Amino acid sequence: MTDLHRAILEPWAGATIGRSLNFSFAPLTSDEVCEAFDDYDRLTELKHRYDPDRRLAPHHEIG
Repeated sequence: MTDLHRAILEPWAGATIGRSLNFSFAPLTSDEVCEAFDDYDRLTELKHRYDPDRRLAPHHEIG
């Protein structure tokens, strides 16, 4: 998310319940992707177990 988008959305920051990966407007940092998933640690573990060679390439990088 760009600084402009953050500034525009700031008044509603307290009313959000998470992050929508579909409407990120720009590449997300690893911290932003992490906070979008309740079980990010488990998702990372599964990604390393089933895709150790990183052949699957999601839009938002996991682990």
